[in-house]
Amino acid sequence: MWYRLLVKVCAALHIAKNFYSSSFFAMFATMKAISFDLWNTLIISNPVFKTLQAQLFSDFLDVELALLSPALFYLDKALDKKAEKKGAQASFQERISLLAQQLERTLPAGKINELYEAQESVFLANAPTLSEPNIGDLLDTLKDKGTRLLLISNTGFIAGKTLRMAMNELNIGQQWDTMRFSDEVGYSKPDKRMFAPFQQEPALQTTEILHVGDNLITDYYGARKNGFLSCLYTKNLPTFELKFDTIEHLWDLLKYTV
Repeated sequence: MWYRLLVKVCAALHIAKNFYSSSFFAMFATMKAISFDLWNTLIISNPVFKTLQAQLFSDFLDVELALLSPALFYLDKALDKKAEKKGAQASFQERISLLAQQLERTLPAGKINELYEAQESVFLANAPTLSEPNIGDLLDTLKDKGTRLLLISNTGFIAGKTLRMAMNELNIGQQWDTMRFSDEVGYSKPDKRMFAPFQQEPALQTTEILHVGDNLITDYYGARKNGFLSCLYTKNLPTFELKFDTIEHLWDLLKYTV
């Protein structure tokens, strides 16, 4: 029986060798730049913030937390789906307005900016964490090797200006050549306008940009639809080929080609 096991192991190694040389390495061979998604790729949300945010909105709208929390959850999901399908972007004010309508509450006049500032303080005090501890080192190494680094991120209740502050605190805010946040562009991935500026750079072809993100629709297919290379960052989808499940795995692939 041992020889059958040996045959299976050799076959698996042969497939793995062919896969990495033909799929990943061939793709990386033309790469001059990497664009990263932010949420659930480089950073993950602090659950304490989500709890305090819900309480903040509950107080602001004068509604019980038990009613607000599920409404907030389903609103987030609905707007994410709308972004995936249409590339739609909802501002903080639009999101709070929709939440108030859903809960049949009236927004306090002239208080939206004040609410955002309160949320920003809570967010920065309970900041997101790196998805993996070595991400800053990876970005530094890529930058030192001359790889152009781009950030293309959708935003929700937290605006790009606030995310920049949090990224600086995590030491991943200074390595980027370009950063694009959907609230500043007015559209969300996978809309072409989130990727368009890179399509117009004469010194950089889109087929030389690898986009890395966790969302199959907005990141993997969104990037490919706009001419980019792409691979998926996920621990799910075990049969999906162009993916990796840790940043260290990505670096193991990149270090032979950059």
